[in-house]
Amino acid sequence: MTWHFDSGISPHELLAYEAKLNDFYRSHDAIGVCQYNVNRFSPEVIRGMIQTHPIIVYKNIVCRNLYYIPPDEWLNEEKDTVRQVKRLLANLVEREQAEAELRKTLKKLEASQSALQDKINDLEKFEDVVIGRELKMAELEKENRELRAERLHSASRPHGTH
Repeated sequence: MTWHFDSGISPHELLAYEAKLNDFYRSHDAIGVCQYNVNRFSPEVIRGMIQTHPIIVYKNIVCRNLYYIPPDEWLNEEKDTVRQVKRLLANLVEREQAEAELRKTLKKLEASQSALQDKINDLEKFEDVVIGRELKMAELEKENRELRAERLHSASRPHGTH
């Protein structure tokens, strides 16, 4: 958007143009990307840019803009205070509801993770029992083979010799 520096267009005219473009994009099959270098524009222009764009990409994060002001409201010279207050309060409620839903989802995930860990612990105990049983069975089989071998050996010797 640095083209504006040499255009003779005032910052307010630039932002009014940006606001009007939202109506254009809403009614046409088109997408626009406006690039504002925060180091080259005044804080007032950056604030206006934030207010006139429904989606902002900042630090490589795409954000639905809670501070967006619809074009008809932004362009209204009288700035309908009641409407602004309603929009701001609606944004606050929407954000709080989204955060509450995230907290609820996080609790569900934590409960699921805890239940999963309990099942893993149960499986590990079961595995210990099964492996212990298998080791005991192998030990008993070995002992059984040794006893059979000893019995066969004893049976093959004449009586009275040990």
